[in-house]
Amino acid sequence: MTTAGAAPGHIDIGKVLRDGLDVYKKSVGTIWAVTLILIIPVAILNYFSADSTVIAVIAAIATIILDLYLTGALVKVVKEVEEDGSAPVSTVGALIGSVTPKLFPLFIMGIIVAVCTYVGLVFLIIPGLFIALVWSVCVPAMMVEDSGIFDSLGRSYNITDGNRWRMIGLAVVLVIIYMIVFFVAALLGNIAPIVGVIAFVIAGILLYPYSALIKTVLFYDLREAKGEGPVVVVETVTEVPSGEPLI
Repeated sequence: MTTAGAAPGHIDIGKVLRDGLDVYKKSVGTIWAVTLILIIPVAILNYFSADSTVIAVIAAIATIILDLYLTGALVKVVKEVEEDGSAPVSTVGALIGSVTPKLFPLFIMGIIVAVCTYVGLVFLIIPGLFIALVWSVCVPAMMVEDSGIFDSLGRSYNITDGNRWRMIGLAVVLVIIYMIVFFVAALLGNIAPIVGVIAFVIAGILLYPYSALIKTVLFYDLREAKGEGPVVVVETVTEVPSGEPLI
């Protein structure tokens, strides 16, 4: 599925969007299963959070944790589709479970990115936007290449170099798409409020996973723009001494 970008060293915005849609179509059942399994508990907690401060705090923590699980699991989905060219082979449980070993470093890295971006936005808007841009693929870097926190941040910074203006263009296109979708949902709400509510919910469920998929597809396209090949997982093979039976 990965092919060369618009020019050597450059990503193709249209290709990133098409590849993201291709991954979505190939793994829509898995994506929806993972999304619903992780979103439903948070939705229930948020529903009851208005009646209890304790539940509200639990809901806030659960939202952060389950968001990390969802993002990490969807990175795994894209990884399998990108490397095998077909629907993901891992079960929903395996996809979610694959995030657990990386949950704490993902959490710490998320705090670092959020704090630095916030500080940059408060003092000067441009530095905050720059931080958000150069670290935008740190999660795929960590999950795909099994790297540490600062290695993943550095990897994201280095791999985005030379394509940051195109990434801004990609973000603008995505924002326009989202605005059109939610504008249509708002129009439906003017016709019939319940229809509008349903349309907003469906749009959110459809677009949220797509955003996570796009970040990982972008990471793979950035790798390819740098002339890097596919990620190779080296398995350790135990040698059997000559003359001894294999079993």
